[in-house]
Amino acid sequence: FIGVYGHQSTNDKPYAYSYAHDETSQGDVSGVVLLRMPHHPGLFELRYIDAFTRETITATHLIDVHYPCPNECSGHGRCEKDTCVCEGDWTAKDDCSAKTGITQ
Repeated sequence: FIGVYGHQSTNDKPYAYSYAHDETSQGDVSGVVLLRMPHHPGLFELRYIDAFTRETITATHLIDVHYPCPNECSGHGRCEKDTCVCEGDWTAKDDCSAKTGITQ
């Protein structure tokens, strides 16, 4: 089966999983598996696990999950790992919602 796992978690504790099987004996068959990512930040990976032995057959690179930036950075910055990096003279709080030098 295919599952979403915490970076250092064991193969018996997936956050989400879906059963899959090898269809190569039936020709070139491909498919889509939808899995929900955890709703909290952390490092995760997708693993293809042997359902009987629980051995990892293959795994993806790490997936770094973050919370979204507040107020989408008010349209005046970019979101980097749940922190707004404000452009030009935009600043304030945590969402780039005010110009430098202007107080409210």
